[in-house]
This record gives sequence, structure tokens and C-alpha cells, in this order.
Amino acid sequence: GDMPVTQGLVLWLAYMQRVEAFVDAGIAPVVHVRYSALLDDWRRIVRLIADRLGVPLAIERRADEIDRFLKAGTRNQKVVETALDAYLAAHLANATGDAIRALHRRSLERCERDSRSQER
Repeated sequence: GDMPVTQGLVLWLAYMQRVEAFVDAGIAPVVHVRYSALLDDWRRIVRLIADRLGVPLAIERRADEIDRFLKAGTRNQKVVETALDAYLAAHLANATGDAIRALHRRSLERCERDSRSQER
């Protein structure tokens, strides 16, 4: 919408801090996945989630509908990972920016860790 980038990033930080606290509390099992991975191969990602959480899912039952819905071309925004720090620095050059960058890095590390744990 018309929300300034800085305000959107601060809102993202507030939501994601709550998510991170929930994950760290160990209340329920979680799986971290990258949105780009979901768009690249949603079947693999949904299988990963189902296996990790021990939830049987009939993936193919709605596959055609999901294929029509999940299209990389409908993605609204995409930031090149190598340019992310510079992008954030342009909008947030204070402690809040540092917190956003740190939380984003931790989130990506969790995605990588969960992805690797399923490759074994």
C-alpha cells in the first residue's frame, strides 16, 4: 500500500520478533522455509513440512489449484540477497536497522538449517 518502507520494516520486525519468541519457546514444532523455495518447488517444501511436523498431507489432491495459485510472476517484491544490507541501510541506519538485519539473518539461518535437516 502507501505505507512508507521504514514503517513497513518496523512492523515486520515487531511481527517477526513475536514469531521468533514463539519458536524459541519450543511450544510447538516449526519448520522455516524460504518463500522463494516455496515458489520454486512447492511440492518439495510441503513434503518437507509434512514430514517434519508428522502431518500426513494429500499433496496431489489439490495440486492443480496450487499450481495455478503459486506463480513466481505474481510475486510483488523481490530483493536480491546481496543487496539487502544496502537496501536496509538506505532506510534504517540506526539500532532498529541493526535489529532488522540481525533478525533477518537469523531467519535465513533457520531456513537453511531446516532445509539441511531434511536432506539427511
